[in-house]
Amino acid sequence: NNIPYGSIPDVNSGYAYEDGIYTLYRASILNGSKPDGTFNPDSNIKRSEVAAILVRMMDPSVRVGPPADLAY
Repeated sequence: NNIPYGSIPDVNSGYAYEDGIYTLYRASILNGSKPDGTFNPDSNIKRSEVAAILVRMMDPSVRVGPPADLAY
């Protein structure tokens, strides 16, 4: 996925985990919680979200596309 820096609305430049977040979005492991790719860095993660991330990391056939509003 081609997701340029600065396109995820709530991951500001200089954010501590910015590179990692963009890497996971580009690898189709994360795609945010809304069509605009919102990451919600200040929220708690749910078990279901952790499970989805782990499955996508282990099985490339279930990876997701880019967030709808960030599909370039």
